Amino acid sequence: MKKKTRDLLCCALLAGCLGLYIVAYVIYEQTVISFWPSILIPTIITLCSALILYNKYEWLFGTTNKAVGLLCHIYIVGAVSYATFMAGNFWLPTNTDTYTEAVTIVGKKITQYEKTYRVGRRMHRSGQIVYSYYLDIVTADNMHKEIRINRQTYYMAKENRPAELLLQKGVFDLPVIKSVRLVHD
Repeated sequence: MKKKTRDLLCCALLAGCLGLYIVAYVIYEQTVISFWPSILIPTIITLCSALILYNKYEWLFGTTNKAVGLLCHIYIVGAVSYATFMAGNFWLPTNTDTYTEAVTIVGKKITQYEKTYRVGRRMHRSGQIVYSYYLDIVTADNMHKEIRINRQTYYMAKENRPAELLLQKGVFDLPVIKSVRLVHD
């Protein structure tokens, strides 16, 4: 394989894996679990398959170094298994039944982003300001989670007040957030 073709394929593969990690993290934000259990199964898959497949990347990276092969295997197979695990749980529900879970709102947060747009070839101008709204919640089993919500729900929410999460179990039995409903006293 020519060096330019191999380098282009290598960069495309690494960028695609980075995209898979980003998609998996966005899906993780919509689940009610802590971070470590969500990466446990993909890590086991990656490490078990590393014993067999770590030297299969010589054609792609052009090196016979075993450490490079192992790192590439962990990065590539880790991205595919983590994204498959999270996307499978998110998009393949076990049943259509939903249930509610009582949570307590501990805090509220607004993040602000300034969008820019191009003017001409090299100039960038600042555009509109975009806001993202988050609630810090605590579940019944004392797990803290920060969830993204819409603007209306943010302004109606009060700290130290109860709320209800509408949840649905995914195919890997991890709860996925479908909506947030505020409980008014």
